[in-house]
Amino acid sequence: HKSAIADLEIAEIYSELHLSDEAHELLSRVVGKLSAMKMQSEEARARFVLGKTAIRQRKSTFARKELEKASRLYELEKNQTKKAVVTIHQALLEVNLGNYDAGREFAKRARAVFRRTGNRIETLMASWILGEATARTGNAARAIRSLHETLADAFTFEQKQVALLCLNSIGTAQAKTGNLKEAEKAFLRAVSLTESSRALLPGEEFKIAFIEGKLEPFNQLAKIALKQNRVEEAFGFVERAKSRSLLEMMNGVRGAAKASTVYSSKAA
Repeated sequence: HKSAIADLEIAEIYSELHLSDEAHELLSRVVGKLSAMKMQSEEARARFVLGKTAIRQRKSTFARKELEKASRLYELEKNQTKKAVVTIHQALLEVNLGNYDAGREFAKRARAVFRRTGNRIETLMASWILGEATARTGNAARAIRSLHETLADAFTFEQKQVALLCLNSIGTAQAKTGNLKEAEKAFLRAVSLTESSRALLPGEEFKIAFIEGKLEPFNQLAKIALKQNRVEEAFGFVERAKSRSLLEMMNGVRGAAKASTVYSSKAA
């Protein structure tokens, strides 16, 4: 039992540090052990992390299956909060695959649980997903209103990670309607938030969305600048995006060293 739990903890560290191949390999072995030992809660936890890792690896079908298994196991454990966290990731997956109705349904289901249990960041994440799904289906005006409401709540409760995602979604929706002025305003706020706040660190449960969200406003601002023939300014945003990407990569390298140290200490 101790060996399987230690491997699960190491795999979780690998996953959080974006060492996806290492996490996937270790988790693929661990889930079988945990299932054989009938450690239901731990198996649910492992399958959830395996599903998140598969999302990052763009293995959508595999991710969907693992998240479904994790959800069923948490249901058997009668752990509705943990199940709702899995449901949020199912919502993210489906929205990103273009299955907007399914994504919205997952997000609504999860938000209802989080509101009952008082989980603030998870409630805001569910609201952001609903706004993002609405924007992607073409209802820009409704989506922008919803996203601004979630943005205000995110700032009120100092959830800057969710605020970043909302600003990116608002900017994208405004750009699609042709309102480049408002789109640029939203993306500039997102850039300012990313560059000025040390607190803007990825939350454990939603790291995938937050990491990608950090680079999005730079890329979108470069596109807007190019459309308006502001070439030099566009290159400036591209360079800032590269710098941000390099910073994330360096953090990953430091994380890999940390994971190696943790693995060695647990293996000793």
